Formats: sequence, C-alpha cells, structure tokens
Amino acid sequence: TTLVMFDSLLSLEDEAQERGAALGRQAGRVQAESEGFDSGALKGAEIGSQVGFYDGLVSVWENIESIKPRIKQDISILRADIKSLYTLDPGTDEFSQLLENVHVRFRKISINMGDKSLVQSKPKNDPLDF
Repeated sequence: TTLVMFDSLLSLEDEAQERGAALGRQAGRVQAESEGFDSGALKGAEIGSQVGFYDGLVSVWENIESIKPRIKQDISILRADIKSLYTLDPGTDEFSQLLENVHVRFRKISINMGDKSLVQSKPKNDPLDF
C-alpha cells in the first residue's frame, strides 16, 4: 500500500507539472500575441506616418506651378505609388518593395527640387566623404 501511495503521489506530481507547463505555454502564447500586436501597431503607425507625410507633401508639390516637367512626372509617379500602397497588404514583399520605391523617389524629387533639408544627410565622419 505504501508503494501504491508513493506511485499516486508521483502521478499527481507529474500531472501538476504537465498542467503547469500547459498553463505556462498558454500564458506565453497570450503574452507573445499581445507583444506582437503592440509591436505591429507601433510599426504600422510609423509606416502610416511616413506615408501620410509623403502624401501631404505630394499634395503641396502638385500645386506648385513652377516645377519642371520632369519633376512633375516624378511627382505623378510618386502619387500613383502612394495610392497603390493603400491597396496592398503591408505584410507582403510587394508592399515593402513599393514602400522602398516611394522613399527613393521622394529623396530624388527633394534633391531635384533643391530641398536637401527633406533628405537625411550623411553622418559626419563618413568614410566615403572625401
């Protein structure tokens, strides 16, 4: 009978460990999902803010009459790319590539318009700076 009691105590301990491990895994999944959601929301807000900035600036640029035709064409392409971003799933490679294209075209337009303040400058002591 002592052996039976000992076996049932071991069995209870194993069951408690299994239940604890299952609860720990469940709590970990809930926490990971919450942290992932928070991280995704922050990244989404960051991207949305950037795209909104570009969208607003394009609206201003579109109303400047003295812009060269070549730059106006780039602005039109940038406008179309921004509109396309709103239709794509942000989790896709297509979205990431288009967003990168928007960044590049924005920098190109800013430089061509002579407004280098909108383009991030190279860091000081850049080894490529001659």
